Amino acid sequence: NLYGAPNTRNYNLTVTINDHPDIIAHSPITTNNTTVVVTSVVVVEFDMAMNTNITENAFNFTKDGIGVNGTFSWNGNSTIMTFTPTEVLENGLYEVIVRDSAASSTGFSMYDAYSGNFTPALVS
Repeated sequence: NLYGAPNTRNYNLTVTINDHPDIIAHSPITTNNTTVVVTSVVVVEFDMAMNTNITENAFNFTKDGIGVNGTFSWNGNSTIMTFTPTEVLENGLYEVIVRDSAASSTGFSMYDAYSGNFTPALVS
């Protein structure tokens, strides 16, 4: 009302918060005295459902700088990505990179890229 009369209408307000995805867990995790077995898979967990195609394209797994072949699988919620290397891991430095182009199912990309590395233990 123009003249200051109280408004007696009820209004509903819907707020949608769009957030960027983050990695909340990953494996293998290496610390002192941690053994990474040669049959390890790489698992990355996100805090929201991801666009699987875009996220797989943002993933890079290398051994001594050379790409490692493998296959991807996802849990039903598209929050956990598993990369299974085609071959058994060998001695060398492995690096995992998830570039910031990895995107949620709603199209929001990660703010920051992730990288980590490990060396598997060759156990007889």
